[in-house]
Amino acid sequence: ISADEKIWINASLGAARILIDKDSVKYYNKIEKNYFTSDINYINSKIGFDSNFEIFQNLLLGILIHKFETSSFYKKTEDSFIYRDEKFTLNSKVVQSTVSISPYNFRVLKHSFKDENNSFEVSYDDYTIVDEQILPTRIRFSNNGKDNLYIEIKSISSLEKINTPFRIPKNYKRIKL
Repeated sequence: ISADEKIWINASLGAARILIDKDSVKYYNKIEKNYFTSDINYINSKIGFDSNFEIFQNLLLGILIHKFETSSFYKKTEDSFIYRDEKFTLNSKVVQSTVSISPYNFRVLKHSFKDENNSFEVSYDDYTIVDEQILPTRIRFSNNGKDNLYIEIKSISSLEKINTPFRIPKNYKRIKL
């Protein structure tokens, strides 16, 4: 991740690559020789809410996209503190926002958004520490109760400058996702 600019995902052995920037989503698969390109609205269609690059980046990194007031404390369970904001505005749409936070290390365990038509949830199943930063390594995105994206990060490296060689080869077939 190049903060606030690009999210670059490279599968094992470079078999597939994804580049997400402020305006677009690009993907290609070297094994199946196909590719996909779209604007950022592709992500919005998957999560069911209008987001933007910054929101998606923060959700991917386990960073809350808004602050919860102490008055929004909802309940305590055995393994989390739960906060709820009934009227959070997510890109001009009012939704219910709920977050579960670990009482042991204050990491985000789950963040969900719900309105009358849709529910979207991000769950963080594991974290690691890289260069004194805590980062999620297993992330599940679900929409209306169905998991539609699971990310398991096997390695994380910290670089001064990110080189993102992302060129879709000419002989690849365009697909629709």
